[in-house]
Amino acid sequence: MTRAMHRWARLQTRSGKSAVYLWFFTGTPPEKGLEKFGAYHGAEVMYAYHNLGKDGDADYWTADFRLRDHMTAY
Repeated sequence: MTRAMHRWARLQTRSGKSAVYLWFFTGTPPEKGLEKFGAYHGAEVMYAYHNLGKDGDADYWTADFRLRDHMTAY
């Protein structure tokens, strides 16, 4: 999956008109019951799409909100 996304990003920078951003998310969101999975597939979605805390059942830290702001700024 990573290799395919890296290839797509390289091709997009050659032909597209917008910037391309890749990330490798290793954070473990504090969602109740999901902590045991670590950085699972989709864990970054709440951060990347500015929905952090919308799940209503997690205790996010200040660093989580800073990461969210940084990611959504792109």
